[in-house]
Amino acid sequence: KRALPLSLLAASALSDLDVLKTSELIVHCFLDGNIAPFSDPHDWSIFLKRCPQVRNMLVVYIDIGAIGADKDGQPPASYGTLLRPTEEGRAGDRVARSARFMGSYKEFKAHCRDLPGLVKAHVALWADVPLYGFHDDDFSTRLQALNELRSEGIPCVFTFGGEVQEPQAPPMPQKLDHFAKESIAILSLALGFRKLAPWHWNRFIVPLERGPQGILAGHAVLGVQKPGAPGVITPKAVREALKRRKIEALTAFKLPQLGGRQEQRKFLEMRDKQWQAFCQHLQMQGRVPAMGPNCDQEEKRRQMMEWQQFVGEPLRA
Repeated sequence: KRALPLSLLAASALSDLDVLKTSELIVHCFLDGNIAPFSDPHDWSIFLKRCPQVRNMLVVYIDIGAIGADKDGQPPASYGTLLRPTEEGRAGDRVARSARFMGSYKEFKAHCRDLPGLVKAHVALWADVPLYGFHDDDFSTRLQALNELRSEGIPCVFTFGGEVQEPQAPPMPQKLDHFAKESIAILSLALGFRKLAPWHWNRFIVPLERGPQGILAGHAVLGVQKPGAPGVITPKAVREALKRRKIEALTAFKLPQLGGRQEQRKFLEMRDKQWQAFCQHLQMQGRVPAMGPNCDQEEKRRQMMEWQQFVGEPLRA
């Protein structure tokens, strides 16, 4: 409930976005309901409590994911319709509300053209949306939205998934997933987005599953980007720009294959035994595990390599 609001707050603070000082704040939150539908409400009161200058905020969740048709070939009844806003947080007399829309950003703009206070956002929040998506149609829909944001000069906050270190777990190199790397390349190399703040590993993650070394998490990394010059960039132009940088093809998104609970428990038990043995190995050498923000970084890197050798994993750069 809190990871997404706190991620937006962190990104705003890192880049000094004006959203922290906007009295009536409008956020367009892009999502793909085939990946993360956000069916449960978020606690936006935590954002209001930390931003006293924001009196009211409205978060519009725009589901730009591909949809299926019913037996008659018709889209869902809610497609192309802005659902009535509901309260999702309060701090005294200041209120956060959210509304939902299913459809492309172009369809959202057309549907809300008579609501000028709603149709243009102060900030766009892309919540773990891989920019290519599952297929070319997804890519075109996402690119259309990004072109619209570029034309209006709206700053964007992006979050993507990755593998992060589990608290109190052995040190490990944190890794972006492949789709996050491709998305960041599209933004910087093809669309001309510029960083308002460097990409950061995010404290406010959503654990999804155990990965090869750590935790596969949503919102693992966040960045704040400023659109480049206005103009329409086509999928063909994006591919040509990436090809010049030796990125030959874009990868269709695949949902992670989540393992069963029994396999997770066995893995945790094995890793715990390995970690205890590794700690004993360090103690025999008069050393302690390099953990926490104040540890020696050189010793931490050394121990990361030693740990990978200890458990029989290939060394990573």
